[in-house]
Parts: sequence; C-alpha cells; structure tokens
Amino acid sequence: MITGKPIIIQRELSYYSGSYSVTPGASPQVLSTSGKMLTDDIHIGVAASGGDPDFTKYIEGSLTTVYNSEAVKVASSAFYFDYQLVSVALPACISIGQNGLAYCMKLSTVDCPECTTIGSGAFLSCPSLTSVSFPKCTSISSYAFYSCFKLQSAYFPECTSMGSYAFGYCYSLSTVNMPKLQIISDHAFTACSALTEAVFPSCTSIGSNAFAGCSSLSSISFPLCMTVNTSAFQNCSNLTKADFPSCNSIGYSAFQSCRGLIEASFPRCTSMLQAVFMSCYALSKISFPVLSVIPGNAFASCSGLEEVSFPSCKVISSYAFFSCISLRAARFDICSNIWSSAFANCVSLESLYLLSSSVVKIYNTNILSNTPIAMSELIGRFGSIFVPSELYEAYISASYWSYYSERITSYVES
Repeated sequence: MITGKPIIIQRELSYYSGSYSVTPGASPQVLSTSGKMLTDDIHIGVAASGGDPDFTKYIEGSLTTVYNSEAVKVASSAFYFDYQLVSVALPACISIGQNGLAYCMKLSTVDCPECTTIGSGAFLSCPSLTSVSFPKCTSISSYAFYSCFKLQSAYFPECTSMGSYAFGYCYSLSTVNMPKLQIISDHAFTACSALTEAVFPSCTSIGSNAFAGCSSLSSISFPLCMTVNTSAFQNCSNLTKADFPSCNSIGYSAFQSCRGLIEASFPRCTSMLQAVFMSCYALSKISFPVLSVIPGNAFASCSGLEEVSFPSCKVISSYAFFSCISLRAARFDICSNIWSSAFANCVSLESLYLLSSSVVKIYNTNILSNTPIAMSELIGRFGSIFVPSELYEAYISASYWSYYSERITSYVES
C-alpha cells in the first residue's frame, strides 16, 4: 500500500526513448501501475510510450512509504533527503541511481530483490537502516552505504565489484556476506568497528585502508587474495592471525599497529613495502619463505618476536627490526646487504646467522647498535655473529665488519 501526502512530478522523465513531462503545478496526469489515474498518495512516473517505469519527483509534504511493482529504476537523487521516508519496496527495480535514497534519515526497510546496480551514495547517511539484502546485486558504487551508523548486516551473494567507501564508517556493521566479491576498494569497510569476521573467498585484491580501524575484527579469510594495499588492516587491534596463501604483494603499513596480531603467514609474498608490521607488539610467528627484500621498519617494535628466519632474503633495509626487544636469534641464508640500524635496539639479540656464500655488505657499524653483540652488559655477555667458516677471515678484515671481529664466529651446519 502507498501512503503519505501527494507528490507532484515536476521534471521530465528521460530514461527511455519516449518522454513524459508534467507542467509544474498542473494536475498530475500520471498512470498508476494498474492503468488508473492516481489522485492521492504518491504519484509515480510511468513511461508514456512503453519505456521503463522510473521515479523522479519533487516533494510536497511528508512521504513515508514507497511501493511500485513496475518501476525498474530509481533516478539520481529521486528521494534525496526524504527525511520521513521509512519503507521502500520496488520488486521490479534493477537500478538505484546516485544519491537515489541518500539522507533518508528514517529509512529502515528496503526491498529491491531484482536490483543489480547500486549507484554512488545511493543510501549515503541513512542512519536508521539496520540490514540490507540485495540477492541479485552485482555492483556497489562508491559511498553507497557510507555512514549508515546502525547498519548491522549486508547480504550481497552475487556482488563482484565495490567502490571506495561503500560501507565506510558503518560502525554497527557486524556481518557481511559477499562470497563473489573480487576487488575490495579503498576504504570499503574503514572504521566498521563492530565487524568481527571478514570472509571473502573470491577476493583477489584489498584496497588501501579497506579494513583500517576495524577494531573488533578477529578473523579473516582471503584464500585467493594476491595484493594487500596500503594500511589495509591498520589498527585492527583484535586481529590475531593473518594467513594469505596467495598474496605476493603487501603495501605500506598494511598491518601496522595490529597490536593483537600473533601470526603472519605469506608463503608466496615477494614484495613488501615499509612498516607493514610495525608496532605489532604480540607478533611472535612469521613465515615469508620467498621474500627477497625486508623493507624499512617492516617489523620495527614487534616486541613479541623471538626468532626469525628468512631463507630467500637478500636485502635487509634500515630499521627493519628496530626495537624488537625480545628478538634473540635471526637467520638469513643468502643475504647480501644490510642497511643502517637494521637491528638497532634489539636488546636481546645474541645470535645473528649470516650464511651467504659471500661477505654481506654493510655501510656502517650501527646495524647492531644497542644489542648484546655490541655491548655485553645487556644480557651479561656478548652475542655472536655466525658466518660460514670459509669466510671467517674475510669477515674479520672487511670494512665495518672488523669492528665486530671479536663477535664473529665460524659456523658449520650440523
């Protein structure tokens, strides 16, 4: 049933081959879905020449409910700021345009089972929405549900693409079902602080800040994801495990300040940018078997790390393990270069294994400053640098390594 005060159509309907217009202020000559003239309630535009029914109007009065069985499209800004609108039911609608229902402050029920496309800002700042279900929707544009503060669940079983900020700042969002989503755009779920689980079995790429600030997020599953971009999970303080079996690239600060993160496994990762795990205080187990370059600050201030091994690492960048205060042992089988302060302030580091077939290049002596290898008073004894026995003489006479000559020890694999 359609309720509410009259709405007069004052704009030309132009989404089809024919057009239909009403002179502003004139008696509305608009067909209803049953072919009869509407004289009260809501006047819904229907194409005069056989085209698709559509919505477009200006409001006079307060609209609370919209229903139409034939309309296939909600035009851009059609119900923009209809602050009394509570319910929308459009069983034939396949498209909701840009800002189509934006700022509908009381909108709590939406039923569009055939809708395949949701435009930019379509439900922007609809703070009364608590759940949305679009079983046939394949595309969600940017800001579609941005700042829907009370939205708790989102069901989109056919959705394959999503724009930036689509669900950003939906503070109450706790359940998301999008099994076919392939690309999660930038800021898609930023600050969804009630979200506890993120399961995206088809996702191949996670955009910048996609889940940043999701402080309740504790479980994630991205079996096909190949790219995790800048700050994607930054400040997800309850996340305990990051397991990405297909990922080959991680962006800046992707997991920075995930203070509850204990385990990170990236068996295919070959590229990582700076500060990815910086300040992940609980991180104690990491696996990067094919990573060749450890970037600057990658694991800085990971105070839970005790042992690390990087069998494919060739370069350790500046401050890579800075202030990993529990790190006791680090092994690098083919490392060729170590940059400034890579292990500085690792106050528990007593064993550094450099097992490459040639002398590792360093560019100053501060790579091990404030470690037991440089000063005995930290743990009551000096630590050791283990190198292949055949390279022992070369190390103790090499530039900068000679400073640590008394700490260098021949190593024979047992």
